[in-house]
Amino acid sequence: MPQPARAQGLLERRFFGPLLGLLALLAPAVLATWAGLVLSGWLAAATTPLGQALRSAAGGVPWLLRELLVGDYGAATMLPLLFVWTLPIVLLHAAFTAVAKASGLLDRACTAVEPLVRPFRLTGRDVARVVMGYGCNVPAVVQGRGCLSCTRRSGSAAIAFGSACGYQLGAVLAVTSAAGHAELVPVYLLILLLGALTCARWMAGTSAPAGRLLVHRAPVVAPTIGDVWRELKGPLVQMISRVVPIFLGITLIASMLVALGVLDVLSAWLHPLLSILGLPAAVAPAVAAAVARKDGILLLAAPPVLATLSPGTLLAALVLASTVLPCAVTVLTLVREHRPRAAARILAHGTVISFAVTAAIAWIARLG
Repeated sequence: MPQPARAQGLLERRFFGPLLGLLALLAPAVLATWAGLVLSGWLAAATTPLGQALRSAAGGVPWLLRELLVGDYGAATMLPLLFVWTLPIVLLHAAFTAVAKASGLLDRACTAVEPLVRPFRLTGRDVARVVMGYGCNVPAVVQGRGCLSCTRRSGSAAIAFGSACGYQLGAVLAVTSAAGHAELVPVYLLILLLGALTCARWMAGTSAPAGRLLVHRAPVVAPTIGDVWRELKGPLVQMISRVVPIFLGITLIASMLVALGVLDVLSAWLHPLLSILGLPAAVAPAVAAAVARKDGILLLAAPPVLATLSPGTLLAALVLASTVLPCAVTVLTLVREHRPRAAARILAHGTVISFAVTAAIAWIARLG
């Protein structure tokens, strides 16, 4: 029996099919994380001497320019994290997802996993949206137009909380690797998954899908190189044309705020809330930047920030920065797709769960 047909048959089994479908859906993120960790580790070792040389060369330049270039939030400090850690995982995730889409495996897996997600008021089509959100949240939210009305908001709530876009995953991988605690990544992904299901169930209330969703069962086939390239081309072009300039702007602004002392004021302003959650004030810039763009999480990798974080509080900070709110573009998309009042409910549910989970992680970390 051909391998695609065998996979198709396994996914249709009554007991093993849902579990295999869940593994297939998680595979792109897990494989991209593992492969990205290996590849980025090699790239980091190869580029570290260059960074050290740049810092040495900038020793004699004026203090403000030095802060902008090689300071704790400087371009030479933060941009390598974007290129070495984030770019590989974005491209790898896009490649693995392209294979799953082009082969028809993604559609089959979403259908197979439906019995597992129905208790959370989701359907297989909603699961497909959540998986799509791991590339980018915005099209995943828009795709809700084709979902059942009783599950559309639940799916969007799950996406807003638990769908880590490629830049978010790459930033988390960069921060944990810089801290020497890459083992936190699987725990982080599990927290996102459980939080997304909790958001979906809470948002749904007593509503439930009226019946089993009937979807087109596309055959599982071998993907072509052209299919994979079409999925890769978009993220690559976006990375070069939009992400790098915007992130460079974030680092320059952060460096200016450090030099002018504004960052200390921001940290002091957010300190009461962060202290309630069990986090140091040093994580405030990363949390604020991540609300605008999820690659702002990279600011947690700044040396003075990492110095204040234990493994447990680092995990709590990553969860808070990732989930307290989705990125600004996703927020605007939620407002457009669900109207302001419904979007506010979706965001409020996610924020409450984010605070609760963050506080719980930080509390457990203190016990340890």
